[in-house]
Amino acid sequence: MEIRTLDGLPALEPASRQIELSPTGDGAFVRAPRFVARVRSAACPIAWLEERPAITHAPSYWSLSRRIVISGRATWLARDSLVFADMMTSPCGGLIITVLNGATGRQIWQTVVGLPEPAQFAEPAPAWPGAPTEEIAGFFADDPDHLILCLSRQSRRSRRVSVGASLAAQTLPAFGCQLDAMRFDLSRGESLWRFQNPDIHVGAIERRAFRGLWATGTRMGSLDFETGQCTELLRSDYTLGWPVRANDLIAVPWHGSKAIGVDWIDTAGGLARRWAVAERRVHKAQLHATRAGLAVQVNDQRLQWLGHETAARWSTVAKPFIYHVHAGSCGDVFVATDGQGGRLVAFDAPSGDQTLNLKPAYGGAGELVEVPDHEALLVKFWKSALKPDSCQLQLVSMRDRSSQAVGECSELIGAWQHGAIYRAGKAGERLAIIDLR
Repeated sequence: MEIRTLDGLPALEPASRQIELSPTGDGAFVRAPRFVARVRSAACPIAWLEERPAITHAPSYWSLSRRIVISGRATWLARDSLVFADMMTSPCGGLIITVLNGATGRQIWQTVVGLPEPAQFAEPAPAWPGAPTEEIAGFFADDPDHLILCLSRQSRRSRRVSVGASLAAQTLPAFGCQLDAMRFDLSRGESLWRFQNPDIHVGAIERRAFRGLWATGTRMGSLDFETGQCTELLRSDYTLGWPVRANDLIAVPWHGSKAIGVDWIDTAGGLARRWAVAERRVHKAQLHATRAGLAVQVNDQRLQWLGHETAARWSTVAKPFIYHVHAGSCGDVFVATDGQGGRLVAFDAPSGDQTLNLKPAYGGAGELVEVPDHEALLVKFWKSALKPDSCQLQLVSMRDRSSQAVGECSELIGAWQHGAIYRAGKAGERLAIIDLR
């Protein structure tokens, strides 16, 4: 393992969490508030650098009752790595989409996406000065063949409870949601189609990996990124979780008052197979797709391991909250949990026997990435409850479960083919490269 500082970049803002990595082979595109760069795992790591002026919004921007907040994937990279796009917030409350040549960093086009018309569920007036009348999250879909901007919209979920506050500030409106999407032409920036559908909700956890599949309540469907056509594939008697691709089928988790399960649906909406088990007091069923198969998360702490089978091999509990699940060819299922007492645990895939329980210092393994082709995990642990930026980065081998400390880490940004990038130092003032070759 080699660690190198990524020198030659503009200074990082200590409080910024807007750094994003788009991997491409043995390198990556790095986007930060002050720059976009293409970096490589090489002696001269910076292929090109495009600096940007600092974005500052007037105080009135933060009190807008309707504005788009970036939440999810803020960058997009074409399959051939020749086109790169990112988004920033605009002073009017909309978004600025910038598309660059991936080989040179030169701008191809730029456009401003304004605020859409208020949704039907939007409140007619703010519940208090500066309160949102609806919440709008902007993000790119995870599809390397189509540049798709999505807006996940929902009714206000924030409230203000204080002495003298109005009743409207203390209560929430009835929940409403909507999905807007638009596809851009890569060469000119023109809109090829626009889509709008009420009652589709893409939550914060699902946004970074949104590939057109959706589930809301008892309905599940798919948005075709080529045409912009939305097809409902399933209406269920149960509450559905978020669907994932499982080879040529779609796996959909569900739960009811007395059971949980997974349905495998073909692209026409037909039921191919089902797994179900009796279970009570379930409020969430979530799928984790790994290279070794599927894991079903039940509520916050329990995991059922299916792998590539249609029946659970074993069940376990991981406290306090399950955040990530990884499994590859090494035979173990790795589970990261977050919060005080959080840790990285592993279980033997065939038997469910625990094989690892890693909890340095304070704990909280909420950030976890897998390094492709190396059967290795990078995990960030908090070292202090009083200093949330005081964190330690650990490298864990998925082959022999050994671990070693990497160094101080304020943010684990992401991994590429031979390593990863993270913010090093106690203040996260510089970027560092981990090279595992």
